[in-house]
Amino acid sequence: MMEDKRSPRRSISSRLTPVAISFARLSIVWLMIIFLLSIFELIYNGLVHQFPENFAGILFWSFLNDLVFWFKCLIYLFIIYTVLSFFSQKFAHIVYSVFIVLLVIVQLCLTSYFTTSLVPLGADLYSYSAKDIKQTIGASGGVSFIEIIAFILIITGAIFALWFLAPRIKIKRYVAFGLLLISFFVAAMGVQAMIGQAAFKSDFSNNLVINKSDHFLECILQAFFPRA
Repeated sequence: MMEDKRSPRRSISSRLTPVAISFARLSIVWLMIIFLLSIFELIYNGLVHQFPENFAGILFWSFLNDLVFWFKCLIYLFIIYTVLSFFSQKFAHIVYSVFIVLLVIVQLCLTSYFTTSLVPLGADLYSYSAKDIKQTIGASGGVSFIEIIAFILIITGAIFALWFLAPRIKIKRYVAFGLLLISFFVAAMGVQAMIGQAAFKSDFSNNLVINKSDHFLECILQAFFPRA
């Protein structure tokens, strides 16, 4: 009788564990991509404008904001991933991978916009027309051939990492569920507000360390769902 009562729990656990592990593998690769994109953004802006004086401090805050953004997203994405996995785990894997690649493209576009305007793009996107955005990008001479090649290489590298590196990452069950638990607390407790913002001497440095995707999404959510 005891075995019969426990079997449904064991069934749920045995089905949820591989889902959590598969999700964690892709998520860890995504975090690695986020960090690499931040390094690219710092170097790219350093070459176009100037390298900040406290580069180590800039890099630390950049990674910290990236990490908080990543943890904030995990718990919500896992819920969607789990629902999709009930239909097909392969389908969930593909959808999540495509989603990550799309985020990479968005991040690269936001980085390009920031490099041109020196202001992170937020909800003010809705006040711009396509012509305004083209003029902003064109003011800096447009997108160069080198930039296009760099973007293609980054996107290709992201796809390669998701399809070939992720399956080779060894993840323990307690690590996979531990990441989700941390994500829940980060999202629920508002860790971003607790950490606060960087306070460097220049607005350029303060804006540079912001995760542009996080800033953009937060501004969009604030525009549609204003907080009291």
